[in-house]
Amino acid sequence: MPGLNAAKDEVWRLFVAIDVPDEVKQRALQMRRALEADGWHARWVRPEALHLSLRFYGNQPVDSVPGLCERLRTASNTVRPFDLSTAGAGIFPNARRPRVIWLGVQDRSDTLARLAADIERESRAYGIEPETRPFRPHMTLARVRPEEITTIRDVDRHFAEFERLASLAYRVDHISLIRSDLRREGPFYTVVERFDLGNS
Repeated sequence: MPGLNAAKDEVWRLFVAIDVPDEVKQRALQMRRALEADGWHARWVRPEALHLSLRFYGNQPVDSVPGLCERLRTASNTVRPFDLSTAGAGIFPNARRPRVIWLGVQDRSDTLARLAADIERESRAYGIEPETRPFRPHMTLARVRPEEITTIRDVDRHFAEFERLASLAYRVDHISLIRSDLRREGPFYTVVERFDLGNS
């Protein structure tokens, strides 16, 4: 199994995600430059690290990873490849208390929600603690530092402009289990295993 080299009692910080193509990463960089030019300060996700999270697991024992991969392989077999597209942008929780800047996604087939539900079902069956937050598909672009919130301005103007950007469509044909190592310069991601959709 790729990336599975660790001591037996080690824990890994894990999540499941969908890769996004270069044109979406360039869209994220375009948005970052527009906001930075107007004085926004944030911890920006590196374009190469941009992804669409499906399920965050947090720290998990390394010896549980093979079994978890089997569950994710089962979940990935439940849906066929499908199309997503970018759709708007926004701030969590709101413009008055910004914490996360995000890029939205649209799924006209509702396959994404079904895939996320299947991953949640298989994860719970494997003994992972249930996810208590509702699934809200988005790509995190940046995290805003609370001490710099006063520098944020022209929120409505910027996000109205982002809404007018042409939608970018892309094909989803696999998901990945990813290990996240937290470093001073930001998280570093390593793909543990890739699972093709509909590969039954």
